[in-house]
Amino acid sequence: MSLSKADGRYLSFKNDVFDYVYIIPTLCFAEEPEKIIKEARRALKKNGKLVLGIITSDSELGKEYIEKGKRGQVFYSSAKFYLRDSRLKVCGFKIWQGFSLQSLIYNSTDTLRIFQHALQHTLELSL
Repeated sequence: MSLSKADGRYLSFKNDVFDYVYIIPTLCFAEEPEKIIKEARRALKKNGKLVLGIITSDSELGKEYIEKGKRGQVFYSSAKFYLRDSRLKVCGFKIWQGFSLQSLIYNSTDTLRIFQHALQHTLELSL
């Protein structure tokens, strides 16, 4: 597997090249999340899968971050947390498998909590 850093709205890849595209906690901080999802779809092969880790608005972590944003914490005040499939159907995806992984490691730092949350709320989507 190779990783690429890019603006998700404007990928430099040809159409229909990937079996999988991974987007892990990004969409809640993106200006144009639907454009990112549509661009991932363009780069996926037929029957390709988008693996999407999200912080949902109805999750414990999502509610906590929404409250932090309301209290003026800049990082969270600009974030938009969605319900699990609210944007995906618009972009032509269907949820193929929703799954939850439990982390065995607990640490109170935000980084580990975000990663743990992403694992718990990862969706595998198909075209």
